[in-house]
Amino acid sequence: MARQTRTMVKPAIKLNKPSDWKIWLSSIKGIAEEWEIWQFVDPESTDVLLEPTPTTTSTSASDKAEEADANAGERYQAQKKAIFELGLVIDRSIARSYLQEIQQTSGTRDRLVALKGEMTSYMNVESLQAHIEYQKILRRASSIRISDTVWISAFEKAYLRLQNSDAAHNSPLWGRMDLMEGIRIRDERYWQYLRSADRKGEWDAIEISHLFKTKSEMDKTRELESSSEAEDEIFAEKRECDFCGKRHLILDPNAHWKSCYYVIRPRGAKRRRPRLDPDIVESVNRQIDNDTKLKKKIEKYKIISRGSPLRKSIILNTTTPEHILNDISFFTGELCRSKPSSFWMGEDICTPEGYGEAVFESSCGNTVTLKKAYYAPKLWTSMLSVRKLNGYNLFWDNLNDQLEHSETGRVVKTTWHHDQPCVLYRRLE
Repeated sequence: MARQTRTMVKPAIKLNKPSDWKIWLSSIKGIAEEWEIWQFVDPESTDVLLEPTPTTTSTSASDKAEEADANAGERYQAQKKAIFELGLVIDRSIARSYLQEIQQTSGTRDRLVALKGEMTSYMNVESLQAHIEYQKILRRASSIRISDTVWISAFEKAYLRLQNSDAAHNSPLWGRMDLMEGIRIRDERYWQYLRSADRKGEWDAIEISHLFKTKSEMDKTRELESSSEAEDEIFAEKRECDFCGKRHLILDPNAHWKSCYYVIRPRGAKRRRPRLDPDIVESVNRQIDNDTKLKKKIEKYKIISRGSPLRKSIILNTTTPEHILNDISFFTGELCRSKPSSFWMGEDICTPEGYGEAVFESSCGNTVTLKKAYYAPKLWTSMLSVRKLNGYNLFWDNLNDQLEHSETGRVVKTTWHHDQPCVLYRRLE
C-alpha cells in the first residue's frame, strides 16, 4: 500500500533534456510500482482504475461482504489519491518548458503520454547521432595514433550511448562482434588469442572494458617466443639489405623481405632508394601474393598511413602477370635489356621505332600503364600493343580472349580485352 509520506518523494533524476527521458521514466515507474498504481498510469497500458461496486450477498455472509467492500473502497481511494500525487511528483520533477507543454492535460497518464510524444522526435535524433558516433569509433579502430586504452574507452562510451538510445543496433551480441572486429584490426595476434581462450559467453558493456587488460598476458607470451630468436642474433652477421640498402642483422635472408621497412613503407622510409635486381622484385612480389598476413599488413597500412598509398599496378613481364608496388614498379623497365630488330604481331613482322608509355582504360574506369612498351606504327592505338610488352613475344588469342606466348605457349591471364582503347601514349625515345 502507498506510504503516507509519498507526496515528499522525488525521482532519482529531473527531466531537463531529452537524454534524461529513459532514466526519468524508469524512476517514475519505480515510484508507481511501489505505490501499486503503475498499470493505471503506464503510457503503453489501457488499464483504468475503476471504483468497486458493492456486492450483494445473503444475510449469513453480510458481515464478511461489508468488510471486503470496505477494504476495496479504502484501496480504491488510496490508489486514486496516489495517482493524483504522482501527477504532482511529475510536475515537480520536469523542466518548466515541459510543464508548459502538458498544462492542458488533466490526468497523470495523460501527462506521461504527452511527455512521451514530446520526446519521440528528440529520441529519434539522439538514436541517429548515437549510431553515427558508434560507427565513427569502429572506423577509427585502424588508427595507430590512438592507443588501445583510449580506443576501448571511446568504444565503451559509444556502445553505452547506443544502448541508452532506441537504435536497432544495440544488442550485446552485435556489440561483441563489432568489438572483436576492432580488436582484429588493431592486433590480429591478440584477436586470435581471445578466440582461442574460453570467452564465448555473452559480454555486456562493463565486461567489454576488461578485454584489453588481458593483453599484457599475451605480450609476455610473445617475449618468451622471441627470446630464442634474440639469442640467435649474436651469431648473425651484418650484411647489406637488398631492399633498403642498409647493413643490419639478417637472420633468414629468404624471409627478411617480410620485415624490411622499405617493402612495407617505401616512400615514408628515411633511406636511400634501393638497388634491386628485377629477379628479386619478381620473387618478392610472388611471395607477397602468397603471404596472406603480409597482404593484410599492407592493406592495413594503406588505410592508416598518411604517406604514400601502397597501390598496385598490373604489370606483365616474362609472360607472367605480377602485382608490384608502384614505388618499385620502375624496375620492370629494366627488363628491356635488348632492342630486337623486329618482332611478331600475329600476321605481320613489325620493326620497332623506339620505346613508349601507354595507358589503357577499361569500361569500369580502371587504368593500366605499360612502361617502356615497344613503339611501332599502328601498334599503340589499342590493347594489341600488349602483344609485344617489354620485348617478349606475346599474341592475343581472340578465341579464348587471353594472351599467349608465341614460343612457349604459356598463357598470360589478364582482365583486359584485345580491343581495349588507349587513352594516352607518350613516346620515350
